Amino acid sequence: LSTNWRSYGLSQSRGSLPSGPVTVMVHMASVWVPFTSESKEAIASYPEIQKEIRLALQAVGRKLGMYLRRRLKVAQEGQRRTIFLRYLGEVATSVATINGGNRDKIYEELLRVAKKKTAEADIKLDESGKPLEEPEELNLGDNVIIVSQHDDQEATSEVTDSETEEKPRKKPRKKVKKKIIKKRRVKK
Repeated sequence: LSTNWRSYGLSQSRGSLPSGPVTVMVHMASVWVPFTSESKEAIASYPEIQKEIRLALQAVGRKLGMYLRRRLKVAQEGQRRTIFLRYLGEVATSVATINGGNRDKIYEELLRVAKKKTAEADIKLDESGKPLEEPEELNLGDNVIIVSQHDDQEATSEVTDSETEEKPRKKPRKKVKKKIIKKRRVKK
């Protein structure tokens, strides 16, 4: 299964695995899994299975690429904003000197324009690139989990907490009386 991961935003040398903090796991669930031996260590390489795994990896790669490009764009907009803010004071002073206006009013107006033009640094986007009204986590599908390094400890504690919780009891079903209808026999 050769996949060009460079097109999805990961660095990959020619003929090698991609490098980066990414782990991709493939799970196959079926009634009949064609294992290669009784030890069930490997799945037989049928063309249909290889095709489906390749398509699944490409779908995951597209979602990963969208996520990485979005994150890069937000970081670039943040850097752009800091560069604008660095020079706003001098620009406001120079404009006030040339036009004879109030430096503070000019600075506030330039600050407002700079924040408006670099507002993408603050916007949270969903998986399709549309801005979210409320800051939420990206919905990349049920099969995608994004874990940062500092979240690893929190995730393991959540798993142990959820294992100790009791499962909710099922509601008892209502008893339904069945009506028995007797068929009449017709005499011939």
